[in-house]
Amino acid sequence: MIKVLNSRKKAILDQQEQMLNRASEAKVQLTPAEEENFSNLTKELDAVNVNIARAEAIAKGKAEVGQPSNAVVLPDMSASNGKRFTNCSAEYANSFWNGLSSAGGQAIRSGSFRMSAALSEGGTAADGS
Repeated sequence: MIKVLNSRKKAILDQQEQMLNRASEAKVQLTPAEEENFSNLTKELDAVNVNIARAEAIAKGKAEVGQPSNAVVLPDMSASNGKRFTNCSAEYANSFWNGLSSAGGQAIRSGSFRMSAALSEGGTAADGS
C-alpha cells in the first residue's frame, strides 16, 4: 500500500514540477486553469501524505505487536544469592518455583527434575506418531 501511495505522490510532484518548469521557461505565471489544477494536486498530495502516515503507523503497530511486551525475568543463581530475582516479587518467584514441581519445589531446588512420559518416550514413527 505504501508503495502505491508513494508512486502516486511522485506522480503528483512530477506534474507540479512540469507545470512550474513550463511557466518558468516561458517566463509567465500559471494560468487560472493551471493554478486551479496545481491547487487540486496539492490537496491530493496532502491526502496522500496523510494516508502514507497512517499506513506507516499501522505497519509500525503491527511490528510492535510481534515484539515481547514484558521484560524477561532472570534469576541470580549465584550460591550466595539463592533464587532471588531482581525484577519480580519474592512471592511471585516462590510461586513460580513451587508450580514447577509436584513436591512443593523440592525437585527444582534439589535439581532432580522429572520428565513426563511424553518427553521421555524414545523414538517416533516416520509419520510422527
